[in-house]
Amino acid sequence: MATTPSNIVGIDFGTSTSFVATPEAGILSLGERPYIPSIAGVLDRRLLVGEAASVLPPDRVIRSAKRAITNWQTQLPVGGRYATAQRPRDQVITAIFKELRDRARQSGSSFKAADTLRFGCPAEWTNDQRQLLLELAKSGGLPVKRAEIVEEPVAAGVEWLERQVARAREVEGRLLVFDMGGGTLDVAVMHVLGGSKPQITVLTSAGIGTAGDALDEAIYSDIVAHYQLDLSSMPDPMRASHHILTTALETKIRLSADMSHDIFPNARLLGATKMASLRYPREKLNHIFTPLMDEAESAVLRALRMARLADHGAADLATVQKLAPTELAKDIDFVLLVGGMSRVPYVQQRLGALFPDAELILDSGTADEAVVKGLISTTKLNTINMYRPGFDFDLVCPNERIRLYTSYTPLFSNEELMRGQSKLAYRFELSTKRLPRNGTGQLEAHAADGGRVNMTHRLRSAVTPDDRVVDGLTVRFGHYDIRFALYTDGRIHITDGHGDDHELWIEGWPVLVRPGTVPTPRNTPDLPVYYPFNKS
Repeated sequence: MATTPSNIVGIDFGTSTSFVATPEAGILSLGERPYIPSIAGVLDRRLLVGEAASVLPPDRVIRSAKRAITNWQTQLPVGGRYATAQRPRDQVITAIFKELRDRARQSGSSFKAADTLRFGCPAEWTNDQRQLLLELAKSGGLPVKRAEIVEEPVAAGVEWLERQVARAREVEGRLLVFDMGGGTLDVAVMHVLGGSKPQITVLTSAGIGTAGDALDEAIYSDIVAHYQLDLSSMPDPMRASHHILTTALETKIRLSADMSHDIFPNARLLGATKMASLRYPREKLNHIFTPLMDEAESAVLRALRMARLADHGAADLATVQKLAPTELAKDIDFVLLVGGMSRVPYVQQRLGALFPDAELILDSGTADEAVVKGLISTTKLNTINMYRPGFDFDLVCPNERIRLYTSYTPLFSNEELMRGQSKLAYRFELSTKRLPRNGTGQLEAHAADGGRVNMTHRLRSAVTPDDRVVDGLTVRFGHYDIRFALYTDGRIHITDGHGDDHELWIEGWPVLVRPGTVPTPRNTPDLPVYYPFNKS
């Protein structure tokens, strides 16, 4: 594993908790705990965050701020259900980042000295969501000029692999990371070539916006149904709702260790004089959890199919789509469970049944900390391939710059994958109505940090193909629409206004090649990775 400078600061902004870490100090103490709660609250019109917010009455607390980025919410309810007040999402998240900055300074760590600031993010976040995270971090006083964003399951996988190297254990094969937290489920499939310096390739990373909070809501609904409660008619529906939600969360936690849990509702708060207790067995929790785990398992199988497509010489999509779960599961040698929900026995049970031949790995003591530890890894993270390109393509015209592709946009949708569409690709077409009738534009590729990236160009209509390394491609305007496509086998194709076809690829993956440098020659058709899109 190549190394990078040690002055890195990692920030894991989670749905429930947030961590800060450095390679030298490890996870920083942010007061009495190694984390702060990712919550806010309103007191006398002032916005409080962390522990100060956690002790406020429930009708003044703001939770799950991170999920607002996932769901594109601009306002957050103060008090949850039945809330009548709101606070802007950006204001809340900025306040949490400011608190992280101040707590880190108090622990003796300075962000100013960091060469690199690394944030984790859910695998399915778009480029706009990733950029929003950086903008809010900047507003919170963090030096995001040198910031990197690493997908959370990838960071967790790298952290586990580094620990194996430290223990002199050689790991080789395929690792599936199942990261289920409060707000999202993230899955990554990583191929590891063993040795003292293992080579890591991420074949795919994907996720869904359903996780632990959804289970809390399901238990909540079950308790409401059992007692036949009409919360809207109660004197204080917000507090009654919060009481039931807190009870649901406690039930989930208790049943992670015990076979049953007795619920004692607060009758007065729920508008009754007396209420019987409710014994909640683990079997009932598993029953309620089953639809959510079915959805999670479907996400895992989609990731396994996409990983199959990443193999050089892989079968076509229609064949991969027909593969049974038992056949796909044989690809995996190790299953790493991280995130708070990994402690729930039913999660372990379902993953163990899905992957009977794989080694199931759960370190409950570090499940919540795996991401932030991976963010400060000295593994050079730009040597990791990503199945969605981590760069932008622009067509620079005389009077405007047209974005053809935005980094981290999936090349295809889950629906296209499920349909077994034969030629998966991202496509963009520019009508002649938008373009000049003559003249030229310039096709450019830019990495996530804004730097130009070299491409190798092949004019497909030439009698003898002539490959040339370029930092941009001249595109002629004419009578035809311009068509641009990114294919899952790594080809970049553009047809210009004269009907000429051009084929390109980004050289030197997994390391991006900057203009003025010499790329690695593409002199063999048997590339180790068939899906050569990467993240810088």
